[in-house]
Amino acid sequence: MNPEELWNSADALLDGLLDLTPEQRHDALTAMSLSTELRTAVERLLAAHEADGGVLDRSLLASHSATDPGALSGKQLGRWQLEQEIGRGGMAVVYRAHALDGSAQVAALKLLTLGAQANQGIEHFRLEQSVLARMRHPHIATLFESGIADDGTPWLAMALVEGVRIDRWCEQQALSPHAIVELLIDLCDAVGHAHRNLVIHRDIKPSNVLVDQHGHVRLLDFGIARLIDAQGEITATQWRALTPDYAAPEQLTGAPPSTAMDVYALGALLYRLLVGRTPRSGGDGAATAPTAPSRAMHDATAAAVVKGDLDAVLLKALAQDPMQRYESTAALAQDLKAWLQRRPISARTPSRRYRALKFIARHRVGVAATALALAALLAGLSLALWQGEQARASAQLARAEAERATAVKQFVLSLFEATDPEQPGGAVMDNRGMLRRGVERVSGREAMAADLRVEILTTIAAAQRTMAWYEDAELTLKQARTLIESTPALPALIRANALHEQACYERVRGNNESALPLFARAEAVVATEHSEPAQEFRVRMHTQWGIALRELGRSSEAVRQFERAEQVLVGLPNASADLRSTLLMSWGSSAYSAGDYPTALARLRAAYVLERRPENSGNASISLLLNHLSGASAMMGLLDDAVGYDREALAIARQAYPAHHPQVAGALSAYGDMLRQAGRYDEALSALNEARDIRTKIGPAAALAMVEFTRVRVLVAQGHYAPAVTLAESILPALEVGYGRSSTAVLQLLVQEFAALTWHDPQHLFMQRVQLAEQRLDQLDDDMRWHTVAQFLRWRIAQSHLARGDRPSAARWLARAEAAPTGTRSHVTAELVLSGLRLRLANTEANQTQPARTLMLELETALKRAQGASTEALAYAWLSVAETARLLGDKSAEQQAINAVDVLRQQRNLPAEQGAAFRAWQ
Repeated sequence: MNPEELWNSADALLDGLLDLTPEQRHDALTAMSLSTELRTAVERLLAAHEADGGVLDRSLLASHSATDPGALSGKQLGRWQLEQEIGRGGMAVVYRAHALDGSAQVAALKLLTLGAQANQGIEHFRLEQSVLARMRHPHIATLFESGIADDGTPWLAMALVEGVRIDRWCEQQALSPHAIVELLIDLCDAVGHAHRNLVIHRDIKPSNVLVDQHGHVRLLDFGIARLIDAQGEITATQWRALTPDYAAPEQLTGAPPSTAMDVYALGALLYRLLVGRTPRSGGDGAATAPTAPSRAMHDATAAAVVKGDLDAVLLKALAQDPMQRYESTAALAQDLKAWLQRRPISARTPSRRYRALKFIARHRVGVAATALALAALLAGLSLALWQGEQARASAQLARAEAERATAVKQFVLSLFEATDPEQPGGAVMDNRGMLRRGVERVSGREAMAADLRVEILTTIAAAQRTMAWYEDAELTLKQARTLIESTPALPALIRANALHEQACYERVRGNNESALPLFARAEAVVATEHSEPAQEFRVRMHTQWGIALRELGRSSEAVRQFERAEQVLVGLPNASADLRSTLLMSWGSSAYSAGDYPTALARLRAAYVLERRPENSGNASISLLLNHLSGASAMMGLLDDAVGYDREALAIARQAYPAHHPQVAGALSAYGDMLRQAGRYDEALSALNEARDIRTKIGPAAALAMVEFTRVRVLVAQGHYAPAVTLAESILPALEVGYGRSSTAVLQLLVQEFAALTWHDPQHLFMQRVQLAEQRLDQLDDDMRWHTVAQFLRWRIAQSHLARGDRPSAARWLARAEAAPTGTRSHVTAELVLSGLRLRLANTEANQTQPARTLMLELETALKRAQGASTEALAYAWLSVAETARLLGDKSAEQQAINAVDVLRQQRNLPAEQGAAFRAWQ
């Protein structure tokens, strides 16, 4: 990275950091994955900003009170009286002010800094005044007046916008893509107003667009705007005066200003709000060459959110060539409105099929009314639709398709006749009974084509599996297999789909190892198929295959399956949002299992945006997504958000599914575990007991064992060690069979069992479990060997040895944990407990005063920057500091550490082990 690129990237990162409080900035920077040179550059810029300003960083007025910025409060400029400072940048300082003329107006009053004046800032300031004076628009901050102070300092008084920057507003409100687009349409109108007044903004970015409490956008800061009718540039725009991530390519090269620059910035802003990053964001936070949103990127998150018509809109707005962009913001807004209304957009070449699909989308209620009762049954018959499209080329195929459609119609009608008590043989029956009747009727219709019978049976089996009617699904799949074996000439896609459904059935029954060869067979069957339905099938198959591998703890293999699904998905421009969100959710949950929590959170949030689209309201699958999103949020330190996600997931599951459905049990289990992390142990056990009752009735054994495992965690946290040990012993075999002998589930159970055995070991199980843990850790593959859970297990064994008085064994296990290769990803929770243990071991060594003090100071520093660590890890680390400080006679450090633990205790209940240690200090 050359120097200009380095400082471009650093400046862009600084812009985001300056929107945080001083306390938050360093935590946020620490959490970023940056190269060493880029991190150093950002730290230098941040340090310079936070340092006491020199004379060039202050307004002339402020220069007289540099040590006390509040001294300007009460000063009068024109009819305005200054209140407190509300913002500061390289060009100006902004104060809140109120009018003294009785009008009750409140303003944001901007004072030009002396440094800016020394760099031709007065000309820019006057230009901004001229720009704002031209405009009166509901979405643009209004200029009240301007003037010059007695000491020559220029100032502007603008309407004060009480609001939140647009990116934060969208995140806080969890806005759907439709709601985000509506905000952008308003913003397009505001920018269009500026253009009609011959003004180009040239710095549209999140921090310059606020959303007020009523949800209305306000465009701010025309500080580097350009008058279209001005005679030449006043001064060349330097790279530091704009934001590279939102600047058009020609803007970075110094091209003459044009409205196309603002069109590009609006596209970049929309992209940022939908995807979570800017079009040219690099992996390390650096600004890179712009890329198209979904077709030129291999990022599943971006591709999923902006695929389809919205993708086409963004591609046009972000075109490298200004001539290829929208000719105006009004044209961009027009296409965005068309997207909202499901009308054809100008950014795509019109076709008869495209316009027909848009018509159906606009009239979806009328179209869906006649198909609602058939949706569940016919969801899997996509092959028939594709064959219908191809049949136009052949009269023979057309006749065959007509016969097929008639057969489907007659079959479906026969099902509804069976539920009509006024028809011969009819009787009122529930959904389960109707599907059973469907299987009977398919079996009895030997005149129906075998491929259609297999396809219907497979679809019914999928519905039965979804509803947890497992015995019914097994019988239906058995009939489908019998038909397949007796009809070797069946189409490949139908045979593959049946194998895929069998694999999914095995997976939900906890037989993941049995599912894997079925997925492989399905893949082989469709190896030579290239139709669109076959490609969509591959996406579903590789996604489910990856889930099975993830549940077996084979993370790297799971990721490869998700990557294969994504590769196929990129070539499907009309793929459904459901297909994309399923892949994102599965990939995100796998990243979570692998310990890659930032990736997990990003993908799961993108899936959440897709699932929250208006036309998807009522989709119960969002319940499972919320559970995954909760887990990732908790690992990133967003515990309150996590509890809220799980609470919402449980409410959706209860409303959408029968009371004893697996999804309800799963939602209860996830909610219980999150309540445990929040220290709400009694509530957690209540939820988990309900989940256990459901799983006891419906199985499978591995899923019931997972619920019981979460109960073990709560029992350990409460200090009920004896029942925790008993329960852990009873469920270990089921977890090993269902999830694998070295899976994260088994390793986590061993962590909890060691915690309990430390204080309750009547059967002398401790050393047996140490040997078992050694075997399981030795069996881990390279991806899992240094996973957070594996490191946490090594720490727990070491800590248990130390608590039992065996210092040498504790030191050996700590050494094993510290043998992780350089660059290994490690979660802050594992880092804190390992550092705490290292410090405690140092306390037990003779003549280790200085090393112990050094380690203590390092741990104190890490604790102050820790983000996302569990309560257990934080309390353990602070107690380690307190113990060392007491041995060193450092009363101040000891009290500070105990106070920190006390703050944690007041926020939520401490786990019993740390709670007992804290009480011992009192």
